[in-house]
Amino acid sequence: MYGWALTIDQRHSRISPDAVPRLLAALADLPVLDLGAEADPSGADAPPREPARAPRWDLLPERTAGDEVQAFTADPATLVAATWTVCGAGRWWCGIGMGQVDTPLPRSTREATGTAYLAAREAVTAAKSSIGGMVVRSGGPSPSSPSAAAPPSAQQIRFIRAMEVVGDLAGSTTPAVREVCALYDRGMTTARAAQQVGVSAAAISQRLTRARWSFLRRTRELAVDLATEALATTVAASPGSASPAERPSAGASGRSS
Repeated sequence: MYGWALTIDQRHSRISPDAVPRLLAALADLPVLDLGAEADPSGADAPPREPARAPRWDLLPERTAGDEVQAFTADPATLVAATWTVCGAGRWWCGIGMGQVDTPLPRSTREATGTAYLAAREAVTAAKSSIGGMVVRSGGPSPSSPSAAAPPSAQQIRFIRAMEVVGDLAGSTTPAVREVCALYDRGMTTARAAQQVGVSAAAISQRLTRARWSFLRRTRELAVDLATEALATTVAASPGSASPAERPSAGASGRSS
């Protein structure tokens, strides 16, 4: 099975409170975007035609050791939503490994093995010395040498760059902006979002205009599209390749949280 393993490690955990429970709750309740969902083209203050859905985890996020969390998903949209949330929090090193996980899937991500998990471990180590704190690595083997990783393809490079943009945007927005963004993602109007937050509609608009939210949404949707393309390339380049049923697609089903 092909997809993405995430290894997420809390920064400065020795001097900071344990943030794992809050992260697990956030990853279980991600607002996940489906491709093609857009706001009303007339410009009216209406929710998108297809509000965000629940995440699809094939192996649910869980604490694996100390302040570390791991998970696996074959759903590109869940991956992008998780990256947005983790990078936005600003307190995690995030490693993403794109590749294969051994099947049948175990009951717990603690027991999972495969190239995706190996790549995620390498990525989170690299993330600790990176500028943004998030690194993506491909765990796809080279067809000529199954034990060695192949150089990233053009599709994988585009995907990695898109994820870097998503991570940077998430990290550079304020918690108040991300809060409103999540409410808009879930299909709320400005008035409904204001009621939810307990402020005026004008205050909501000051935090995040609909135009800015639309840009942030399109950026994440582009990352979903490129993730789908990159994973398909990884599958096609793997020895023996995968059957059509194993090939990834946008919105592919996984085990839901």
